[in-house]
Amino acid sequence: MAPPSSGKKVAVVLIHGMGEQHPMDTLRGFVRSVWHPASRLFASDGADAYRTWTKPDAVSQSAELRRITTRRTPPLQGRDHGSRVDFFELYWADITADSTWGDFAQWFARLLWRKPMSSVPKRLRPLWGVLWWLALGVAGAPLVALNVAIANPQAMWWCVGSVVLSALVLLVGKSFLVRYFGDVARYVTPSPRNVRVRHAARRRGLELLQALHANPDYERIVVVGHSLGSILAHDIVALAWEEATRRIDMAGPMCAQALQQCEAAAADLDRCADLGGPVSALALRAYRDAQRELLRVLSSGVDGWRVSDLVTLGSPLTHADVLLAESGDELQTKIDARELLRSPPIKEGVPPSFAYAPRSGNGKRFMHHAAAMAATRWTNLYDQPPSAWRFLHGDLISGPLAGLFGPGVLDVAVKPVAKHRLLPQHWMTHNAYWTLLTGTASNASAGHLQALRHALNLTDDPAAEVQLLNLLARS
Repeated sequence: MAPPSSGKKVAVVLIHGMGEQHPMDTLRGFVRSVWHPASRLFASDGADAYRTWTKPDAVSQSAELRRITTRRTPPLQGRDHGSRVDFFELYWADITADSTWGDFAQWFARLLWRKPMSSVPKRLRPLWGVLWWLALGVAGAPLVALNVAIANPQAMWWCVGSVVLSALVLLVGKSFLVRYFGDVARYVTPSPRNVRVRHAARRRGLELLQALHANPDYERIVVVGHSLGSILAHDIVALAWEEATRRIDMAGPMCAQALQQCEAAAADLDRCADLGGPVSALALRAYRDAQRELLRVLSSGVDGWRVSDLVTLGSPLTHADVLLAESGDELQTKIDARELLRSPPIKEGVPPSFAYAPRSGNGKRFMHHAAAMAATRWTNLYDQPPSAWRFLHGDLISGPLAGLFGPGVLDVAVKPVAKHRLLPQHWMTHNAYWTLLTGTASNASAGHLQALRHALNLTDDPAAEVQLLNLLARS
């Protein structure tokens, strides 16, 4: 059952991905696609209905950022008011702006220096081999040219040309790789030099969520992470939840009932997953409905939890067994140890539960620190290449997450349309998850835009949840 609306606002926090992003560029394009006549939020599709305003962003405390706010959505049945939406950007590209070639090279060498059969997933082995050949080709071309020149002086000019070409490729490649992958190297590698960067990015995101929770105007918070930003989104949701658990007492009857229902739905979902094959859409819907009810209870207090959804787009978390661990076994160990979030969460105690009672015996109960996904729904949109060898078709960085992070993650395969001038539309779609097509009618029928709008569900409409699960069944 959807919580009754008091006419308050919804906050959407967008976290950009890798690259030298400019403040507000990502957010403007995102809002333009989400808050669009094709979304059919209003009976009238006139321009004024979907008008937005930019206002000072007192939450992030950055002079470079603005919040984008909307008019109020129509009220749903059983509610007095609709909701206004405030879109915020968690900008963090400035934190990694000092990335160097050494940062990238160290991370890249770590990725290559793995045992291919045990530490490189099968789906990535073709690409891993291509990267090895490229690395050896660029590094070895000058040595080959030198040996040829010594053996055959007449080929001197050919050898000089080869060395110059290799140097130019390396020079241009260095700039591109540092610009677009330096952020990845800095954030996913916990080396001493990078700890400061990781802490600063997480602290900025945590402070933003804290400020939104402290503002009584917001009844619901949606966190959206694109690309590398999805890893940061995971981390700040985990940190914010860890702080929230210290304040929320689960001892009341309403909390106990909602928690019991959520745990029962989670157990059913895990049992379905243990049987192998695709998870039942009914079991997943029951779990997400239980999450919605638990959130309603947890968000009712002044110090409650209001992050209703984590939405990941083109997430590299699908490669977490490579990026965040040395193997799949090590990743599973981290999840079991509750270092990473899982949906449904790992249970603890006797009997196993998402909550625990302190040893003080004062009658209070608290959710454990890694149980954020008991109340927060996780939806993942991806465009995985059709095969390991066709890695340019679709979004190589993305993929399903439920196999790694639990059957409670709702994976939806989409087909964004990339606007490349020289490549087919569905090649390299990593930056196309909210690409608008030509014409309102096209945008109304575009599957990737429908899935994104249903995942955000800005009106918190249960019907949108059903439509999202229908997309899952067809994906």
